[in-house]
Amino acid sequence: MGYLGKCFHRAFAGSVLFTDKVSIVGGVLAPAIFFARGEAMDAAYQGYLAWTILTVVGGGIALRLVTAPYFIWKDD
Repeated sequence: MGYLGKCFHRAFAGSVLFTDKVSIVGGVLAPAIFFARGEAMDAAYQGYLAWTILTVVGGGIALRLVTAPYFIWKDD
């Protein structure tokens, strides 16, 4: 595996679990907030929530990809 492969492996390692955690928290927390406020959660809010989760996970992966060379160097 080359250096770029190591960087991608480090960036994507754990991203599935991170996606699951963010999806579970966001998917449970947002409807609970709407229910507590006594409002209906329409389809637009569900779409915004999905895009927010994708943005957070994508940003986390991008940040890990940018910092991967440093952490590979540090481990060596």
